Amino acid sequence: MFNIHTNVGDMMKKEKLPDTELRVMQAIWHMDAPASTSEIREELQKERPWNLSALQTLLGRLVGRGFLSTEKNGKNRYYTPLVAEEA
Repeated sequence: MFNIHTNVGDMMKKEKLPDTELRVMQAIWHMDAPASTSEIREELQKERPWNLSALQTLLGRLVGRGFLSTEKNGKNRYYTPLVAEEA
């Protein structure tokens, strides 16, 4: 788990990200935004194989929790981080 601070209105909220979600966020933070699902998967697969369906589920969770925004362009979905990586 990893603590991340998010802004909710005028309040700072501290959230814990499970290791797998954190790894997805780290990949996205180190890419040019917005990043497509396939670009994110390609980056993550440098370390180990990733199931596309599982990745899409994790990305959906991160969007729902306010860590990412998403937009669809044609058949592709793109993600932009809404939370900055802490040093």
